[in-house]
Amino acid sequence: MKQVLLKALNIIKAHIIHILQNSSNTIDPNKNHTLLSDDAYTLFYGRFRINAPKVKVLAEELEQRCTRNPEYEKTLSDCHECYANQRRTLLTSSVQTAIQDLAAKNERDMCTLVRSGCAFLLHLCQDEYQLFYQFFSKHSVYLDTMLSEFCNLLYDNLRSRIIHVIHLETLAELVTILKVEMIEEHVKNSVKELSTFETVCTQMLEDVQERLVYRTQVYIRNEILGYKPSPGDIAYPEKLEMMQL
Repeated sequence: MKQVLLKALNIIKAHIIHILQNSSNTIDPNKNHTLLSDDAYTLFYGRFRINAPKVKVLAEELEQRCTRNPEYEKTLSDCHECYANQRRTLLTSSVQTAIQDLAAKNERDMCTLVRSGCAFLLHLCQDEYQLFYQFFSKHSVYLDTMLSEFCNLLYDNLRSRIIHVIHLETLAELVTILKVEMIEEHVKNSVKELSTFETVCTQMLEDVQERLVYRTQVYIRNEILGYKPSPGDIAYPEKLEMMQL
């Protein structure tokens, strides 16, 4: 009986994997697509989800039986892993290119770069989360891992820039962007969809705050504790008398 079950599950898994691979193949890998282009959503999401109903009807059968036998759970997990691998293969290069394009466009404006970069990843995470649930109803660690990898691409790019910011005003504004605009105004309204984005955004916020504390200490040491007034700075009451003339 177990052999019959395993054979049936393997057939279902093979069929789901075949559908997912075919969905990926509808997107031409030889074209230089970017997620910032106008047709990005249609290309990376519209085409891919055409066969979602075919997968979901099979996946729901597995999901309903996961508590009965661990083999159902394993089969479903294998399908989740295949799905994540297909999306990762399709998107990783495009995500990297999009982040690099944003960095080049906003090279001299760190605040705009962080705001636009986070907004890009925020929407990407939402779109990927919603797409996944068109294929499956049960959450998967493979989805979280994939989204975390995408978010870390932005984190790695921005962190290398954050550690070189010297202006206190810029660092203070970055704190506001990450804490208020991203976490409080966006993440808190979509906690499930943006859980992985929140993790990376929080780490980025901590990096900025650490940098802000350090630069504040440097400013206090150099500009306040180490301040050496010139004769003109302490020319009182002479300065006041000259102003009254």
